[in-house]
Amino acid sequence: MVRKIIDENRKSGDYKIIGSIESSRSYKTALSYEWSENDSILMLVGSPEKDSKSDKEAVEFKVLDHNYDLMYECRIELDFEDRFFKIVSYRITNSGHIMILGYKVPNKKKGEKRERKESNETYYLYVYDVDKDELIEYDLGLKDKFITNIDIKTDFEGNKSVIYGIYSNDGFFGMAGTFYLSINQLNYEVMQEKFNPFDKEFMKLMSNKKSQKKKLDKGKQDQIEKKDVVLRNVIRKQDGGHLVVFENYDFWISTYVAQNGSRTETYHYPYNEIFVQNYSSEGDVIWTAYIPKYQYTKDDGGIYSGYMLMVDENRLHFVYSDHKKNEKLWGTKKSQKVNTKFKKANLVMVTLTEDGDLSYNVLMPTRNEKFMILPRFSRMLGKNSNQGIILADKGRTTRFGKIEIIID
Repeated sequence: MVRKIIDENRKSGDYKIIGSIESSRSYKTALSYEWSENDSILMLVGSPEKDSKSDKEAVEFKVLDHNYDLMYECRIELDFEDRFFKIVSYRITNSGHIMILGYKVPNKKKGEKRERKESNETYYLYVYDVDKDELIEYDLGLKDKFITNIDIKTDFEGNKSVIYGIYSNDGFFGMAGTFYLSINQLNYEVMQEKFNPFDKEFMKLMSNKKSQKKKLDKGKQDQIEKKDVVLRNVIRKQDGGHLVVFENYDFWISTYVAQNGSRTETYHYPYNEIFVQNYSSEGDVIWTAYIPKYQYTKDDGGIYSGYMLMVDENRLHFVYSDHKKNEKLWGTKKSQKVNTKFKKANLVMVTLTEDGDLSYNVLMPTRNEKFMILPRFSRMLGKNSNQGIILADKGRTTRFGKIEIIID
């Protein structure tokens, strides 16, 4: 991993290596990074090459300050074989402590049995306390629910970390609600644990099957069919609460076998609904908002799908490419059109207010300019900025555009 500094006169300096990891093959290892919440500490994460699946789960860390000077480095080895432990995420706190969130599955060699009607995943939080040079293990429990999505954010008001996710009541094929765990960063004990079931109206919005909606109406069902929902963003509010943004993202491969035996694989990329939950500082859900976004492409990596998020004082703004007919369908009971032709789409902005109200505005019809927006690669200009840079493709060239939110 390298960095390069461009000064105020736009003069480019030399590249400097700030992290590396050795491997006989690139696919056998990985190198990533994570900034602390206040952007004062950079953590480089390396997954070293393993000789076999029976090796212990091990991770190498290199922690740098905001000037990229080394603070410390360490290697953490967990007491589980690699194939029986899955790391979900890494975090670095503002005080320099490392957090590892993951789960273990039963190891038959140790006499651990898989259960059919219970979750077989046991979730752990590991904390490396740099001041004590000590690795601390915490069993988070969560055994009475099936966890289908989980992540952690650090350094909330009151010196706490928060773990979010989606759960199911009877297997990994459903969505029943979201859960919230707050953890004291001084002693890393669980302060609060709350499960917030989806209400019936929200589940009907998320469900695409009429039979499922009828079961919800009759009270015969307490969850909906599982969607591949991903936790995308966590926005901290001034009152100590926070907003959590989820997106329904799926990916699958279809295979066609011709009569002569040749095989053709097609990669499908649907990026669909967004939903936002507004949490109080105590972890209670105040409201849930639903944005009916539907995008689909194949064999392109889904690079033109998704959204760009902008945040001002009390609103969220979702910028994305939408089907041109959805301008008239927004706010009606009719189903939204799926955007598959991004050259003929509209660039739109959906604004979510602090009360959970939504508004839909067309920024410009991209079909006139014949370019395609890359929303997932576009960015706000800093955390407290009301401006952003939009990236777009036009033929073989890359275009940049500027977007500005006018704050009333």
